[in-house]
Amino acid sequence: MKEQLRETLSEIGNPPLLPRRKRFLWGELLGVPFAFFLLHGYYGMPMLPSVLIALLFAVLIAAAFLWEIRAEKKNADLKNSITSGVYYEQEQWRERYRLYCEKHDFRPVRAKSMKADLHRRYLRPSGIVMICFAMTMLIPAAFWRTGIAELNGCLLFGGLLFLIWGLVILLRTPVRRFLRGCGEQLPAIERSYLEGKMLTCKSNGICIGQTYTVLFDQTGITAAENRRITDVTRNVRQIRHFLNSLYAGTVTEHRICIRYQDAAGTDRTRVLRLNEFQTEMVYDRFAVHRKPTEFTEKTRHEVGC
Repeated sequence: MKEQLRETLSEIGNPPLLPRRKRFLWGELLGVPFAFFLLHGYYGMPMLPSVLIALLFAVLIAAAFLWEIRAEKKNADLKNSITSGVYYEQEQWRERYRLYCEKHDFRPVRAKSMKADLHRRYLRPSGIVMICFAMTMLIPAAFWRTGIAELNGCLLFGGLLFLIWGLVILLRTPVRRFLRGCGEQLPAIERSYLEGKMLTCKSNGICIGQTYTVLFDQTGITAAENRRITDVTRNVRQIRHFLNSLYAGTVTEHRICIRYQDAAGTDRTRVLRLNEFQTEMVYDRFAVHRKPTEFTEKTRHEVGC
């Protein structure tokens, strides 16, 4: 039910995108005259400035479509080079990858326990800010004798509200659920985690240990037993963004895709977003399980101001 609702909302916020030729004709034939009549007819702007601004609007629309055409060609070339494997074999790319590995290699886990380390990585500054703000209200409510009960009551109520809000932000993490789900394997997973090597990218990370690999991001934490990992794939995803049918740019995401079997023998897949060189580092670590690189494309069309 939730998935269907999410898909419905996504379709409403991201309507289907028309073919390029139709979008160009609609923009030039309707958008330009509309801009002219809006400026000249509604706002009362003189004829010449209105015509010039409408022509400038037409030029901007044409430039946006030319940018889209050039970007599509560039993205197609990148897709061909990645899927064929040429991209990762370029001498310039290999040199940049080597320099990155020298500066940002796998790092050991410096923590007394896996629980403490994961809690630290899910620590949100906004929760701390809320608690500090609550203290600025609770302390005056307790020690400031204003003689006005209503004022002290408002400070007390506001302080408690922000305190609870901050605690919810800090404590609502997937760490507890992950630790409960480990069951009897928790000691082995924790030992492998503390002895493993770590890579992190913003709030995402992967820890590769002797017996287990732990992956975490904002969606949750996963522990995969190394001997149950079946294949590891690089996944490059290009997201083309359109705003009001005009091309607004392309974002390229680099992800590592690990397929494994859980304790019950069920096939699972875990996708983790890292940067370009980190995905290659993980890919090299699992050389035995490597599969060809996957390339996916997605279009996001938004309507708004």
